[in-house]
Amino acid sequence: MCAASVDGVPGVVVLTGGTGGVGVGALTAFDPSRPLGRLECQGAAVELVVTEQAVVTALRRRGRLLVAAELLGVAQRAFDRTVEHVARRVQFGRTIGSFQAVKHRLADLLTQVELTRSAVYGAAWRLGAAREDPHVDGDLAVAAALAADTATTVTKAAVQLHGGIAITWEHWAHRYLRRAHAMVALTGSASDHRRRLAELVDLEDGAYDH
Repeated sequence: MCAASVDGVPGVVVLTGGTGGVGVGALTAFDPSRPLGRLECQGAAVELVVTEQAVVTALRRRGRLLVAAELLGVAQRAFDRTVEHVARRVQFGRTIGSFQAVKHRLADLLTQVELTRSAVYGAAWRLGAAREDPHVDGDLAVAAALAADTATTVTKAAVQLHGGIAITWEHWAHRYLRRAHAMVALTGSASDHRRRLAELVDLEDGAYDH
């Protein structure tokens, strides 16, 4: 099942693998835990599933919400494991989590995670409402922008606060960093989502960066 343009109209179609005209090629992925591939179709038979635009729009909205929720989860888990690390790691006769600079850094990260959680939960609530809400796309754009920014910021901080071991292959921290950046690369950066929000509220071009 994949998204496709049907006579210029967005839709969803089903392709049967292993049949004529359908090929899949492996791609090198920045995040090795999520393999990527290239789907190539030439003269392939497809089964049309959805072209009704209300349904396509609903699927896209849920997809945006799922991505934001996963990025929030990546940030939360990276933050939690980093807090556990700084509470155990000892330098200069003290746990590094007892140093004021580390405390302040973690407090800032927690604030960012909780702000993102509120935005994602709020977008989920609005999307789940029975009635059609004109503000749902704006809430989704806010959640997506915050989630992209928070996931990349928190996972980068996790690597920094763990030190050199975090960039060794067997350590977990760089894997979270890879997941965050790979998802953002595939689904849009914080600036991309802010631009979409600016268009929704009819701001002048460039206003989303301020």
